[in-house]
Amino acid sequence: MVAQHSADPRPFQSAANRLAVLERQRFARAVSAAAGDITLLGARIREADSGHSTSLPQALDAGGGDSRPAPLRRGGDAEPDPGGVAQAWRAGSWLSIFLRGQWRRALVLWRAPGAGPLLLLDANEARHWAVHGAAIERLAAAGLARVFSPRSLVADASGRVGHVSRDPGPTPFG
Repeated sequence: MVAQHSADPRPFQSAANRLAVLERQRFARAVSAAAGDITLLGARIREADSGHSTSLPQALDAGGGDSRPAPLRRGGDAEPDPGGVAQAWRAGSWLSIFLRGQWRRALVLWRAPGAGPLLLLDANEARHWAVHGAAIERLAAAGLARVFSPRSLVADASGRVGHVSRDPGPTPFG
């Protein structure tokens, strides 16, 4: 596509469509692989709604016993999300989240109704995390959980061009 000299957008649109299909298939495979965990979480929530108190398997609570303090937020994560934003995150959303002492990129595989837990797939470790809805809200309010947005290559390039044009470089003596 790069070698083509025409300004025809169809090959780019076709490539974007294929990537979207690939992403949907990848998500469907991840949900299928986590079907057992999703069923277990759903059963635990139904038990809790019926009055039985059970805990989530491998559940994380943001107020829990992690003894290491969270590091300063990264440059792109400087502004925390306002309260209630995490309620809008649905299955298929990619998050940048600080869990168990490190930043992780996670895919929301399943969300319980209301303010229930989320089942997250850690993109790097291929493991699942069940996180209470209240914990996600606290993490989002602190800037430690937010929708993942890839760095814009166009913005980086335009920033570098602007920087180079402002810097006159070395001046000749004479």
